Amino acid sequence: MTIPMKNVREWRPHVTSEILGPQGVVIDEAVLEAIREFCRLSWIWRETLATFATVSGTAEYILVMPEHASLEGVRRMRHSGGGAILPKSDEELERYYGVGWEDETAATPEFFNRPLPGRVLLVPIPSSAVTVTVKAYLKPSQTATEVPGFFLTDLRKSIIQGVLGLLFMQTGTPWYDPRKGQFEERRFKESAGKARVVAEQDGSDEIMVIRQPRFGGLPR
Repeated sequence: MTIPMKNVREWRPHVTSEILGPQGVVIDEAVLEAIREFCRLSWIWRETLATFATVSGTAEYILVMPEHASLEGVRRMRHSGGGAILPKSDEELERYYGVGWEDETAATPEFFNRPLPGRVLLVPIPSSAVTVTVKAYLKPSQTATEVPGFFLTDLRKSIIQGVLGLLFMQTGTPWYDPRKGQFEERRFKESAGKARVVAEQDGSDEIMVIRQPRFGGLPR
């Protein structure tokens, strides 16, 4: 499924209607940071990544991200032989295989490990060619200029709370107000926590839509 994207700048009028002062890239940076944090807390952005084929004797593979996205976590991984590939840490792999687990080989992998961001290490090292499918949790990259449109259409209230929480905490600005900042940050994290509960209960691999009331402004 291709997720429609929107330019970060499209958030500007929705933010300026709630706070006086911030403009332009100041708003863009706060929006991007708030959405990244919401993704980290909620696991709400989920996509199936481009498949990759294993090469005999090769353990490490790069996960290809959609444009404007970075990897937050792996939801599910399977190979074309029908088996699940499960996550294990270095310590778990050492307990399972013993010292030297990095050199274990088999026809197909059973586990994966993430040595570096955006990469996976398959264990045992596959000795045959299989196609691997990865269903992932994503977040906008640090340099993203576009974000999924569903944040604006369906989660505007929550993201605006996060944006306000960040902006009100910017010291040295005319809009600095730590009391409001802490209040909005608390509401933002509560919203993300509720979305996380839905994510953990939901068995699908498509994006979840959590409908919210239209954002009509903060109480004065």
